[in-house]
Amino acid sequence: RMHLYIAFPFSLRERNASQFVPIQEGYEFIAMPITKDLRRRNGSSFHPTFILHVTVLVWCIAIIVSVQTQSVSALIIRPLPSHPLCRLSPSRVAIVSHAAIDPVINKRASPPSEIKGSNCEGTLTLVPVSRKPIILSSSRPLLTSDECDILRRYFSALENDSVDTAVADHMEDLMERGQRILNEVHDKIDYLTGFPRHGGESPLPRYLRYEPHPQTDPSRETLLPLGLHVDPNNGQYLRHISVLLYLTTNDAGATTFPLAHPFGMKTPKCSMEELEMAARELVGKDIHHTYKVDTEVSTKLEDAAVRLYENPPLGDGGGMRIFPQAGHVCVFYNYGDNGYADPNSFHGGEALLGEFERSKDLLTFFKEIPLPLRDRDDFTEKIKGARRHLLERYFSS
Repeated sequence: RMHLYIAFPFSLRERNASQFVPIQEGYEFIAMPITKDLRRRNGSSFHPTFILHVTVLVWCIAIIVSVQTQSVSALIIRPLPSHPLCRLSPSRVAIVSHAAIDPVINKRASPPSEIKGSNCEGTLTLVPVSRKPIILSSSRPLLTSDECDILRRYFSALENDSVDTAVADHMEDLMERGQRILNEVHDKIDYLTGFPRHGGESPLPRYLRYEPHPQTDPSRETLLPLGLHVDPNNGQYLRHISVLLYLTTNDAGATTFPLAHPFGMKTPKCSMEELEMAARELVGKDIHHTYKVDTEVSTKLEDAAVRLYENPPLGDGGGMRIFPQAGHVCVFYNYGDNGYADPNSFHGGEALLGEFERSKDLLTFFKEIPLPLRDRDDFTEKIKGARRHLLERYFSS
């Protein structure tokens, strides 16, 4: 089998070992299977699919030329949401081209017209829950329970390739309402974080669904089926802010931050030093996901999450668990002032251990540092500026 390798600059996006071959920072090669034989068996004429492959090649070259001439600033290759349980196993890929990418990260988003009141009572803002790492929670729900249910059905419909013609009209209405609610959520997140959307960010968040697990005895394997991670994992170095929008209310299935320092509480230094040292070691080795390694260091972090589940801290301990509340968001920052992944931001989704009637559903939004970037120092300065903005806005009072 022959493969055609095409380089796309600045494609710091999802990578799958079977589809993408990383070459160096800023570039990725896409392996496209061409055909087993380029010529007919008689050796005289070209294979019937050869013309089609040449057409694809010309199309790809045109995109590369467009990127180089800045008529297209980025080519984003992303998996569409396909998470039937809690495993990330995308089955489809979408190719989206964008025009201009706003290089100004300190441009602040203006508040949406319905940021106050709306369908939920009270002014919408973020409340600090941890300074190390920076974690904030919404003061009230962004969405009503009905709107959360619409988004659940909307993303479930996106995963369903076949639609019954008998419900086509209903599906069209669902898609329109779901897209409208999703746009409103984007506007609210832009305002709360202070960073407006730009062309380099995905228009679709990740849809995650956790089904109840009959196992009740917590262990690293059962409680954390995907381990712990920091969100710049898998080469997603531009992600600096993560936003979790919970679509269901659950008494279990929390988002755990075993290294977080609860805001306003004094965390004993000795209780966190060893864990933080282990997390720094992983980040220093560019290991951003404990699920992908099985070492004494990664095990230490996961064991801490299990202990946090079994014995929640009472006032003076470290670690934090955020429980799903429908319509609420959890916002956290992924980098430290040094421009590297914050070791304290290791987190994971707990499984729904026990007999529960409903699943846990949530959407994950990522705010990304916009391109272009001059160099590493430019990236670090943008990170510092973004952190300073969040700290001054929500932690200074």
